[in-house]
Amino acid sequence: MSNPKLTRQKRDGVGAWLLLALSLLASPALCEESVSVSIRENWSAVFGGQPVTYHLTVSTMARSRGRLLWRVAANGATIKRGEAAVVPTPAQPARVAVFLNVPDVREGVSMQAVLTASFVPEGESEAAAAVEKTLWIFASDPFAHRKQWLRELDIRLFDPEKKTGTALKKAGIPFKLVATAESLADVSGVVVIGEGVSFRDYRGLPSLMLKAAAGGANVLCLAPAGGEFGFPGSEVAGEVRPPDAMQFRRGDIIRELDKRLDATAWPQDGVLVASSMKLVGQRGPVVGEIVEGNEGWPWVRLDYREAGTLMIVGFPIVAKWHSGPSPRYLFASLLEVLAGRSGG
Repeated sequence: MSNPKLTRQKRDGVGAWLLLALSLLASPALCEESVSVSIRENWSAVFGGQPVTYHLTVSTMARSRGRLLWRVAANGATIKRGEAAVVPTPAQPARVAVFLNVPDVREGVSMQAVLTASFVPEGESEAAAAVEKTLWIFASDPFAHRKQWLRELDIRLFDPEKKTGTALKKAGIPFKLVATAESLADVSGVVVIGEGVSFRDYRGLPSLMLKAAAGGANVLCLAPAGGEFGFPGSEVAGEVRPPDAMQFRRGDIIRELDKRLDATAWPQDGVLVASSMKLVGQRGPVVGEIVEGNEGWPWVRLDYREAGTLMIVGFPIVAKWHSGPSPRYLFASLLEVLAGRSGG
């Protein structure tokens, strides 16, 4: 026969633990962990004077109700703010689109802004979750007030796909066309290989680019579309001396060149890398296979001391020239690097 006193004590103990568990679940710390606010877009660089949309999401572990507040501010002043009533559930997060007319900025100037969003539960005054995103607002022309510098670069362009030349013309960037790949052996200064060229179609192009760099030219090859790049010592490269230094980098190189630019995703589809170089070779010399996407190295640099540089860049600069500031401002940074190599 059970002892009524012991049974009551056991029941009271279980009740105390249950009350403690419920109080912990209701505590602000755990409530904050059960809800989150995120921004879908991974890019931060935007054009001044143009509309932009960011998508906010409120995710929760339990059905909730409240307000999603957002604000965009720059230099301490609010550019735009808004709020929306939301009812997120575990199966259906709440989503809100923020439409923003980005203010203009002067040519040659960029402006930093901050987008903040927070979820305030119904009946509460404090936010249960929040997110913050730094935005960089750019003028459309990265070469404003630098036209003379561009002319002094004396850019030579080999452009079989005829896309890069069109983009450079519209941007007001002067260049001279190189008619054939073989002509690269005689060029100097800054040389641009147009985006989308295939080393499969132009098998001798990698060797010609290396020879041009070894001879003192500074060569920028934009997102090749396929084929193989032969490093010095391979049959693909032919007779060309080895570089003094080589670098292989991923998207982090973009932020190293300009900390304001997007280095993980570019609008509108988020694709940052069009092509990359995958190193292959077992018993023979290493060869760089150009593959689609980010499987290999999207940035390869070969330097010849007291001569030139060759950079092979797999970011879709031309294809995404109009999608946001990062592609064209990255192109400007790359030209600055090459100009610095030639003392320009």
